[in-house]
Amino acid sequence: MMPKADVVIASSSPCTAGVATVERLARSFNCPLFVLHVPGDLSDESVQYLAQQIRDMAVFVEEHTGLELKEDRLRQAMEKTNEARAAAVEVYESARRAPSPTNGTELMNLGLLLPLFLGTRTGVEIAAAFRDEFAGRIERGESGVPGERLRLMWLQESIQFKHPLIKMLRDEYRAVIVVDELNNIYWDPIDCSDPYSGLARRTIAFPFNGKAANRLKRITELARAYRVDGAINPCHWGCRQGTGSRGLVEAALKEMGIPVINLEVDCADSRNFAEGQLRTRLGAFMELLESRRSARPQVSVTVPSGMTQMQGDGIG
Repeated sequence: MMPKADVVIASSSPCTAGVATVERLARSFNCPLFVLHVPGDLSDESVQYLAQQIRDMAVFVEEHTGLELKEDRLRQAMEKTNEARAAAVEVYESARRAPSPTNGTELMNLGLLLPLFLGTRTGVEIAAAFRDEFAGRIERGESGVPGERLRLMWLQESIQFKHPLIKMLRDEYRAVIVVDELNNIYWDPIDCSDPYSGLARRTIAFPFNGKAANRLKRITELARAYRVDGAINPCHWGCRQGTGSRGLVEAALKEMGIPVINLEVDCADSRNFAEGQLRTRLGAFMELLESRRSARPQVSVTVPSGMTQMQGDGIG
């Protein structure tokens, strides 16, 4: 399924086990391997250390492919990356509204597509298409899930094969995934005059990199910003970075009053997908969230003329 590579590049972050997989690919293809070693702390020294590795990586690719990396093309790619980033920020800000314009799968789709095309005009067009679609829904007064009742956060990675769980949440419980931990903009615009340092800073800033505290800080910020009722954590088999910190994640969200369900699931292999068990557990979790929602005191908010009311605005 995978075409033979001329060179293979791996990164030590966020998945250290992934390096072993890429090393195996390099042996299978009998081609050169370059590994980026990503520091765990976001300091100026670490940024310059990784920036030099990225420069070395560019030279490595040039030597083994005969292709030259032109600095002006690299700067143009960073400009396109920043354009796509700006549009994506608007997408995620739109998803914060209540009811949300997203249907629960669109943000995951954006998160899968956009990184493949960052640095290109296509990447800008993809992000802009999502932005404009969400803006249109908001203008027309449409929600992604009609009659939205529950707002959910999806933790870790998405399940990488077709499955019915998100449709079940949407159709049976009017629950919508309004925020995906891995599909949001956590990085600042890249300085196009210094693209290597900009790429290094973005890589190190990834919340899964370094201490678990970095990830917990980001998760709690997202949970608060998107006003979620609960979080779904698919604990991918063998994922040390994600599954290994699930107790810390659960405790951090519990402190905010947000329940979490940990699902034991192989996100990559459908042969290990226990649909019946997962549906039962998710159904019970939705009932818990519904009971908590029903027990909340109803607060009436008067919105001055000319202002648009969003559910929960001004309510602690």
